[in-house]
Amino acid sequence: MCLGLEMLEPRVLFAAASGERILFIRGGLGTAGFLTGGTQAQRDSQLSDINDTSTATDNNGWGSLASLLRGDGFLITQLSEGRSTNNTPVDLAGTNLSQYNLIVFGSNNASYPKASIDAVESFVRNGGGALFISDANFGSSYGDAPTSDQQFLNRFGLVMNQDKVGTPVMTRSGGDFIQADHPILAGVNSFDGEGISVGVRATPPAGATPQVIVRATVSSLTRNNNNDTKGSDRTVTTLDGALVVAAVGLGRVAIAFDRNTFFNANGTGTNLGRFDNSRYATNLFEWLAGIDAGSPRVLAADFGYEFTPNRIRFAFNADVHASLNVSDLAVKNLTTGASFTPNAVKWDASNRAAYFQFSSQLPAGNYTATLKASGINDGSHSLATNYVYRFYVLPADGNRDRKVDSLDLNPLSANFGKSGKAFAAGNYDLDYTAGGQVTTTDFNILAANFGKAQAAPAAPSSIEDAPPANSASGAMDATGQRVHSDSDRLVVEILL
Repeated sequence: MCLGLEMLEPRVLFAAASGERILFIRGGLGTAGFLTGGTQAQRDSQLSDINDTSTATDNNGWGSLASLLRGDGFLITQLSEGRSTNNTPVDLAGTNLSQYNLIVFGSNNASYPKASIDAVESFVRNGGGALFISDANFGSSYGDAPTSDQQFLNRFGLVMNQDKVGTPVMTRSGGDFIQADHPILAGVNSFDGEGISVGVRATPPAGATPQVIVRATVSSLTRNNNNDTKGSDRTVTTLDGALVVAAVGLGRVAIAFDRNTFFNANGTGTNLGRFDNSRYATNLFEWLAGIDAGSPRVLAADFGYEFTPNRIRFAFNADVHASLNVSDLAVKNLTTGASFTPNAVKWDASNRAAYFQFSSQLPAGNYTATLKASGINDGSHSLATNYVYRFYVLPADGNRDRKVDSLDLNPLSANFGKSGKAFAAGNYDLDYTAGGQVTTTDFNILAANFGKAQAAPAAPSSIEDAPPANSASGAMDATGQRVHSDSDRLVVEILL
């Protein structure tokens, strides 16, 4: 938890007669549509208003999304930033955020002060949800929208890339669903977008567990947000995702790669009626709002390749620590067949993070880490199914693109002799406790692995589908109200 944050009352979610509440943040009039131009009204339509129900060809409205969410029991509020003459941000520090379950950062493109950023971080860490959706046409330049989002995302270990042309269809059968049994993907076999702003898993801060749920495979390139005019293009890596999430404190965060997924019928490029976009949207908003019932769940998992020793982190929606035993976790190197078993369990209540920590750096290979459902419970319910998390290890793969080449050598060369450097900057021996200096030791690790690659394993031939959205994300009582779990999300630390 960052120091200096005002603590909100931790939220415990129950079904309420008034329903869960969502706050949409919209850009100010006259601040958008630089790519398409036209009249001010045409530019303003690019801001994806939840009150825009137009089904005209190439519309940009989110009215159908709002209707879908209201039909699912949500209450929706929309606040707008100031006009282009002042582009004033919404006063999030002065807003009672505790009344909401979820904040959607949609077409926002203003610059926010630290007080508002602190307020959103506190909101999330105390149980709120935050969804970030960017688009070039949300602003007056390529960098407006992702830069506005990045102010908040820095607190959660995530990055928003700039918009780039593409019309991807993400599919279960094609292996795009990296964590195919995640509740957001329950009953979803495919969803699409048009013109995408990819999310990126960055180094996680304390208490955050980021995870790429759906990979970014729409093209060989994504666009960094490092220039307002247009950022630099680069090849996508395993850190890039069409859907990236993070469990942070008691709350949840997600980056969805495209606004067009949620457009009204006949919307630009795609809309809610195509593929499983509607089901995906329902699952996404329910998960972010914290609607969990029944069995404990793993919210996110992350392999800490940039830490020494290597570690895996799991986040739960319930307190399962009393049931945990070293035999509940099985780690296997799929490349060599070697197995790893934890030898101790430590509960870290302050960070609420599950670190499966290894005694030394893991050897190269593709891995699975399996939490066994039979041994994990909250005292009333067990984990519904085994949770299988997949990751890989490749020494000196600084940019996490599954190969060691000049892209990993360049940062080492640029930082040689410097201290305080991270893994991605060439500190391949992870000697942070010794000052993090990039030395010949790091060069030798890179040289020993230069030219090596770790190919991704074949996608599983079949993946058990998660329960339907209404039973997985919110069971219904006899009155038709969703029933919420009253357990906080807690985590464990396991030492291998």
